[in-house]
Amino acid sequence: ALLCRRLAAIKRRQFHGDDRLKALFQNLFIICESEPLGAFRTIKLKATTLMILLVILDCAERTDSATGTVNKRMHAIIDEIRRNPAKATSMEELAQKAALSESRFSVLFKKATGLPPHSFIVSCRMEEVKRLLRETDKPISAIADEMGFASPRHLAAQFQQFFGMAPREFRGASA
Repeated sequence: ALLCRRLAAIKRRQFHGDDRLKALFQNLFIICESEPLGAFRTIKLKATTLMILLVILDCAERTDSATGTVNKRMHAIIDEIRRNPAKATSMEELAQKAALSESRFSVLFKKATGLPPHSFIVSCRMEEVKRLLRETDKPISAIADEMGFASPRHLAAQFQQFFGMAPREFRGASA
């Protein structure tokens, strides 16, 4: 009953198997093909099946603890982006910080934030631009440079796309 409850609690597609599972399944097929019918064959099949289930649990539990570590790293990366959105960080650097492949990082990042990494970074930058326009007297060209935009025109185009108005309009409206 305990084994059934633990197996039922595993989320689908949650864990990565290992070589033990492959070997146990091969053993299961060998028993089916080579052992004559009888009690000894049944015992071998049940024992191998039980071992398969125990290895599945072990793999799932190891993945859960690894996922917790990934979640901690992912949240640290997200917090870092929010604190310093102007910092130019490549997808490769972010994935390395998370100790993941770029594709896996992208999937998990989107799951955590609702946005792909680049879109999230741009969104954080735009929010910081909005704050700087509202709270400082810095020229738009200085803000564009500080936030890593190629030019004030590039910043203005992005701002228009995000907020539906030009940076100058926003600054005038929030004053």
